[in-house]
Amino acid sequence: ERLGGPPRAFENAVALLKDSGEYAVPFIIEALGDPDRKALTPALIRCLPQIDRPALNPLVVALETTDDAVRLHAIRALGEIGYRQAVPYLLLRQTQATTAEERAALATALTAIASRAGDVDLSQAPAAAFFDLAEQYYDDNPALAADMRLATANVWYWRDGILQDIAVPT
Repeated sequence: ERLGGPPRAFENAVALLKDSGEYAVPFIIEALGDPDRKALTPALIRCLPQIDRPALNPLVVALETTDDAVRLHAIRALGEIGYRQAVPYLLLRQTQATTAEERAALATALTAIASRAGDVDLSQAPAAAFFDLAEQYYDDNPALAADMRLATANVWYWRDGILQDIAVPT
């Protein structure tokens, strides 16, 4: 609710959400889909990309939502965050997109990621992109590694219309 306040309250709220990292994303996604919180939508949209890399894993899973508006916000946030790990998920979503607005948002997000990350092949099939992502993971790419200082990491799922995490050993 503080996101909807004056600029100082917004900045303080964003700082707290950044500290919460990936755990803040399910609440933001839920609020974006809540008709009673429509007044907060612009502030939620502004804050989501500011969480940066920690938001990546829950956001790619949030693409499974049936709420078209929430999915568009997630796509745009992934484009603004700009990490190449989102590319396979966005390419997969591109094969499922049903509206011109979603296809345009996906194209914009993919282009933004490619311009930021460099050598991203946007013409490949989603399966090939997921294979490349898996290869990078098994090659111990530091961008894909879990924080080794922690005993557990989260795997995110979309269940019953909400983002849920399961802690797994790092």
